[in-house]
Amino acid sequence: MEQQATTTLVSPAQQIIDSIAFSLWMDPDHRSRELQLTEYCVQEGHPYQVYETILYYDWGVGVHVVNPT
Repeated sequence: MEQQATTTLVSPAQQIIDSIAFSLWMDPDHRSRELQLTEYCVQEGHPYQVYETILYYDWGVGVHVVNPT
């Protein structure tokens, strides 16, 4: 599945995210397995791209979360 966002976002650092394109892979049980995305950005007139890959694994395994101190 591929999607592209068209809304312009501005971060606190005045980074403009012009668009985002992503691909999402699902497993046979319809759980997310991998997400790859590219952010097309402009900051101070300079265009650049940010690439991210997120891997999902260990579905159903317990998680222990500790509050930061």
